[in-house]
Parts: sequence; structure tokens; C-alpha cells
Amino acid sequence: GKSALWERMRRFAKGDDGDNAIPLCPPSSRPSHCEVVYRTRKLSLLEMPGGIEKRHRWGVGAEMANALVYMIDSTDEMRLELARHELSVLLDEHKEFLGKRILILFTKAEALTEPEMKKLEERLDTSSWRTLPLALGNSSHVKAVMDFCAGFKA
Repeated sequence: GKSALWERMRRFAKGDDGDNAIPLCPPSSRPSHCEVVYRTRKLSLLEMPGGIEKRHRWGVGAEMANALVYMIDSTDEMRLELARHELSVLLDEHKEFLGKRILILFTKAEALTEPEMKKLEERLDTSSWRTLPLALGNSSHVKAVMDFCAGFKA
């Protein structure tokens, strides 16, 4: 999830762009922050816990953010609409995110075909935002996330 992506991004910024295994990361219980340099740009990465009881803090640090990366489990059929609804609530409750670049990552996307990706985008009405599949073991997916966060055109 988020913690594994965060760790993968930190490693990628240090030049580890191989498809090395990522250690299992426990879910985050408190915000984590680090700064990395990626292609000459300094990125400040802030990971917020995903638990329902922690979501009221999601706006913390948003003023400094260049982008918001929101992750949706592409295999969790039962929670897809809930995840999309929670993103709407996040944006309604935290006006700090207005005007930021928003990236929606469909996780566990190892076997997601292009038509399936399109179907997910249409189903969740994500046309206002950039969407990408994410398989953490795929370095090109991690590179695309890093490029987006750094403001590089994909």
C-alpha cells in the first residue's frame, strides 16, 4: 500500500530503479515525512495514515504539497465506490488540496489491461484527474509516479 510505495519512491530517488523486492511495510499509524531529490527536483514526501480514525488529519501539510497521490485497490470490487467517495469527501473537507495536481493510483495492477483500466476510470468518474496503474515491482510504474510528483510530463 502507501507505505510500500513511499519506500519504493525513496529507493527509486536514490537510483535503485531495479525491480528489487520491497520489504513488507506495516500500515502507517502516524504521518511520515522524508525529502528526496529526483531528477534535480527536491520532493517532500508525506505519507498520511489511511485508517478512518486518522483521516481528519489528511489536510495537514497540504499547503506545501505540489501533488496529491490517492491510492485505490483495483482488486477490491466491494470498496471501489467507497474509495472514490472518500476522495470526494477529502477534497470537500480540505480545501487546501484545491489547485493541486491529483494522481489516482489503481494498486495491485499487475494484470490490469488497458480496457480494464478505462472501465475503472469511467466507473469511478476520474476524468478530472490523472490515473495510473501501479504494480510496485514495476519500475516504470514507480518512475511514472515520481515524474508526476516532480511535475515532469509523462
